[in-house]
Amino acid sequence: MKPVRISAVSDVHSPRYVAEFERSLSLMEKPDLFLLAGDMVNRGAAHEYEKLADALVAKMGQDVPILSCLGNEEYEEKRSKLAKYTKGMIRFLDEEIAILDAAGRKVGVVAGPAPIDRRSKTTEVGGRSIRQRFQQRVRRLSSLLDEAAENSSYTILLMHYSPLSETTSPGDKQAFSWWIAEAMQHSRPDLIVHGHTHGATHSRIEVEGTLICNVAIPVTGVITAVRP
Repeated sequence: MKPVRISAVSDVHSPRYVAEFERSLSLMEKPDLFLLAGDMVNRGAAHEYEKLADALVAKMGQDVPILSCLGNEEYEEKRSKLAKYTKGMIRFLDEEIAILDAAGRKVGVVAGPAPIDRRSKTTEVGGRSIRQRFQQRVRRLSSLLDEAAENSSYTILLMHYSPLSETTSPGDKQAFSWWIAEAMQHSRPDLIVHGHTHGATHSRIEVEGTLICNVAIPVTGVITAVRP
């Protein structure tokens, strides 16, 4: 079966990283699917997405699907404006699933939930604790992963924060964050794409058959190419 050519990037939110992104984009081979793992603008500057979308389409054409999850730099009050600025060229997903054809295969992309806006000073929403909110996210994400597995031959979990436990040491990364682990009890994705973690020493690791790629450009220096 022909492999799906996937390109992915995140955390392009400073002049230095914009320059690295533009240089890498100019050298990139055309993929079948392009993924954005959040924090593609700085401090909620949603209008910057227009230039980003134009650059991607100019390089790849309009036949390559571009999917994006949301990062902590895509502020909550600006998220509704992203589709307008990108003129439909980028599809933004928030706890949603997209099933698409790529390289003759059915690919299911599940987007994890958008980060809670870090500027918020509340620890509870509507009387629910943060843990209760994450339990709700577990159920939703588990359902989406099951649906993707049933309707595609290759599944991807796209999220901004790292799914690996933040408490593990650099030499012990064999555990998922508790809520990601719970969500994957029935259906484990083939690939997890994430960003956010700038200080990682490794950009990709495999855990129990799932390839996990940190595509934050501060770590990789380039747009990440994945060839399953």
